[in-house]
Amino acid sequence: MPEASFLSELPIWLIVPLVAGIVFATRALGPVLMAKSAFSPRVTRFLDGLAISVIVAMVATALAKAGLREAASVALAATVMLTTRSVFWAMIAGIALAAGWSYFLPG
Repeated sequence: MPEASFLSELPIWLIVPLVAGIVFATRALGPVLMAKSAFSPRVTRFLDGLAISVIVAMVATALAKAGLREAASVALAATVMLTTRSVFWAMIAGIALAAGWSYFLPG
């Protein structure tokens, strides 16, 4: 059996703020550190999408380990986000589906 990595042994309440801090630091310090560098539009688009790609990777990893309830919740949240362009309503829809599923279909 493979050994657990360092991050897999940390509790989730520690991992979430750690990742949030890293994302915030890269978003806040990136422009300051790169202010004197000129990038092509292609590189600029890549750098702009980097933070969201980290979040997508975290969600995809969680979905790979999760079940149908989580997959359905993320799919609903993504659909609501694409149709309404509102992060707030997308999160509410995903949370409501997951909570309703747990309440009405326990087990």
